[in-house]
Amino acid sequence: MQDPMSREAFAAYMKSLREAVGLRLRDIERMTDGAINNSYLSQIEHGKIRRPSLDFLHELAQIYRTSYVDLLARAGYPVPEGMGEQDADGFPSHLFAALHDEDKQALVEYAAFLRQRRDAN
Repeated sequence: MQDPMSREAFAAYMKSLREAVGLRLRDIERMTDGAINNSYLSQIEHGKIRRPSLDFLHELAQIYRTSYVDLLARAGYPVPEGMGEQDADGFPSHLFAALHDEDKQALVEYAAFLRQRRDAN
């Protein structure tokens, strides 16, 4: 799990996540119907706001396709130990710790089936 970042490092990290998905500040405002104001996001990316709200981070985690738990930790919010950690196969440890390898493989195959079915529509 990540340690909280400095204000400057968190600001740069948030900006890098946005840029990695190829979005502008106004794109995010449009995507969220104004729920995430571009000026508020700009303040975060310039280090003026250190700890955005939990709802805000949750929304951005989905848009940026990153871990909500990771964003919480980097922003300095307390995260229960082990939450967000993954096992060697990339499964969330706290959810899939009791699964056998065969069960994990079945989940991977089922997820691939669902993606294929969705893409066919």
